[in-house]
Amino acid sequence: MKKTNLDIIDQDSWNWVKNQKNYYDLRSVADFIFKIINEYRNMDIEKLLFLINIEKYFEYSYFDMSEFSYIMELKPDKIVKLVDKFLGSDIPMFGFQNEELKTKIIRKIHKLMIENRILPRELSIAYNLRNFIDKNQLNMSNYENLDENDEIIGIDVNNEKIFSILFPNTEERRKEIYSESINYAEKLIKSKESNNLKCLKCDEDCFIKRPDYLYYKSGVDISLDDLKDDLVSEILKEGFKEDYIVCYGFCLALAIDSLIKKNLLLVKNFIENELYIFEKPTEIMVLIDILIKISKEEAKSFLKEKEQKEHFEEIYEKLSMIA
Repeated sequence: MKKTNLDIIDQDSWNWVKNQKNYYDLRSVADFIFKIINEYRNMDIEKLLFLINIEKYFEYSYFDMSEFSYIMELKPDKIVKLVDKFLGSDIPMFGFQNEELKTKIIRKIHKLMIENRILPRELSIAYNLRNFIDKNQLNMSNYENLDENDEIIGIDVNNEKIFSILFPNTEERRKEIYSESINYAEKLIKSKESNNLKCLKCDEDCFIKRPDYLYYKSGVDISLDDLKDDLVSEILKEGFKEDYIVCYGFCLALAIDSLIKKNLLLVKNFIENELYIFEKPTEIMVLIDILIKISKEEAKSFLKEKEQKEHFEEIYEKLSMIA
């Protein structure tokens, strides 16, 4: 057996390697280093990158084919070939609206990710929710039978904390909120509700009139001047002229609530299909339901009048029905 000297260029990494050697009960640090090398050599890097990004393609609003191509440094036709290679030729990549089919595709992606030792996004979020329960010493059985109108006591959380669990990367969070806001702006313009938006006729000084503040409440720092010239503003200016900024706040509040609900339900569906992975999955499910309720209440809290809050829910449901 040949020997060589090894320079320790990072003490923390070296300490970690030594700990891992003990964890795996190996004879020496060298055994663990070569274990990592051999595992890396056997990895299909192209497949791993593809699976990480195809998950985003089917789950994120902003992550379209142009983003996929940019991240992978491949043309769309090459990405379609990778889809055929790793997922099968029956996977539609463009223009699909079938949510049931989309769910099946996501499950297939997650199955491949787990087989290739990649942590699916939903699994990572579920672990973070589990940590939240443990860190705050929450007894989730106290919240299992709450009615819709019951007050939630003892859980210190807001939209910023929820987003930090769902989208730890702040730039991804900003892009996702922005993309979803565009969707709601387009829906508002299309809908017959656009001329009946009560916020346009209200003189109350609500946070809904400060979309920059709503971003701030989600953990994203952005100025009002930046928002006045973006695509959401352009869409709304055509239909609402000088009142567009109020509509921007309304669409943003809808988008924030919708994103939190949609992503928490993705986690819930994942847990239901992968119960064997989790200890006490019911506790995480209960927390998910509570976070969805808290998010909706925070979105409505941006409005002052009871009538406006009721109108928010009414518009939310109607716009959600528009494709």
